[in-house]
Amino acid sequence: MAGISLSSFGGKALREAPLKDKSNERKDIVLTEAQQKFVTGGNGFSLKLVNKLYKGKSFICSPLSLQFALGMVNAGAQGATSDEICTMLGYGVGAPDEVNAYSKLLSDGLTSVDKTTSMDIANVLVYNTNFNGQGGVSLNKPFVNSLEKYYDAGIELFDFEKDKFAALGRINGWCSEKTHKMIPSILDDVNPISLCYILNAVYFKGMWANKFDKRWTREEDFFPEKGAAKKVEMMHLTDDFGYTANDVWKSLTMPYGNKAFRLTAYLPQKGKTVADVLATLDAETLARTSGVRYTEEVRVSFPKFETASTMPLNDVLKELGMKKAFKSGAAELKLMSPYANCISQVLQKAKIKLDEEGTEAAAVTVVAVEGCTAIPNPPEPLTFRADHPFFYVITEVSTGAVIFAGCYAGD
Repeated sequence: MAGISLSSFGGKALREAPLKDKSNERKDIVLTEAQQKFVTGGNGFSLKLVNKLYKGKSFICSPLSLQFALGMVNAGAQGATSDEICTMLGYGVGAPDEVNAYSKLLSDGLTSVDKTTSMDIANVLVYNTNFNGQGGVSLNKPFVNSLEKYYDAGIELFDFEKDKFAALGRINGWCSEKTHKMIPSILDDVNPISLCYILNAVYFKGMWANKFDKRWTREEDFFPEKGAAKKVEMMHLTDDFGYTANDVWKSLTMPYGNKAFRLTAYLPQKGKTVADVLATLDAETLARTSGVRYTEEVRVSFPKFETASTMPLNDVLKELGMKKAFKSGAAELKLMSPYANCISQVLQKAKIKLDEEGTEAAAVTVVAVEGCTAIPNPPEPLTFRADHPFFYVITEVSTGAVIFAGCYAGD
């Protein structure tokens, strides 16, 4: 899909905004050329995922959380199963160790680029010690070593039959703890015949570099794509922001903290829809707009909102090309365990809260594995009035990696 070049964007680049907090300089993540291609491919996967998940209503997801969870699965996969996972995630067909090394570098970097922003990533594998009555632990040592070395994953052991409620309590308690209680639970039950559950949690809390003044927040109309206008709390601010525009959408980039992280919103132009926006975006265009370095004065009206989503992902991942991993007897997961048969469930829960101070967002992805058995005379500010549905991403600046993606439709 062809991207839209920046030469078609409206607006004039004026100046690069200076960092206001010199005591917390941004620590850019340094990637190899091959690893940067992983970011580009992963962002392409993020957009494909969003296109599958968007149904005209608000939702929030973390493509990054899903990438980490499936990266751990891939550490125990081989053959066509591994190829499908890596191709779907945008990495291409390559050695699992390359994916593992990239995951570790990205995870370590994201959690250290801005000390004023909370960015936490956690992984765990919960194993059934009584799978098929065999007793003990039948995870292959190289697989466990990869999870511990590259994903800092804990390995926790439970008898899913005798200690079913303890296992469920621990899994949900882990989710609540790692997401600072934003995702209090991920599972309603633990299947006693499951081999293991692989989980990733991502938590983000960033304060706007340019905060909104609460005194200017008031109820205003928001216009959904269908149905009558509704009242939302609309925040207001005029300041320097990254801004681009074309015939389909205008984009606004709002930084957090030391500007290592930013939210970019894509607002459809008059007569256009979120679906039209998504149809024009590819990884290259996403990188250019979310990574814009120069700012212009923009009069911003932006809604306060809170969105929570629960997303079963089996069918979506199959549609995106990851098929063999779900097929009993065909999935090649023996590097994980001699008893590993196939994936039975991929589920993600995510939540975002956005207000005058900043943004708090979290996601948990679980994979269930089944076993065998200053300018003079300034012009009038541009406007970015987000009073109708829009698409948004939260990215890290130096890599451009998408951490969260979603749509706000007023519901």
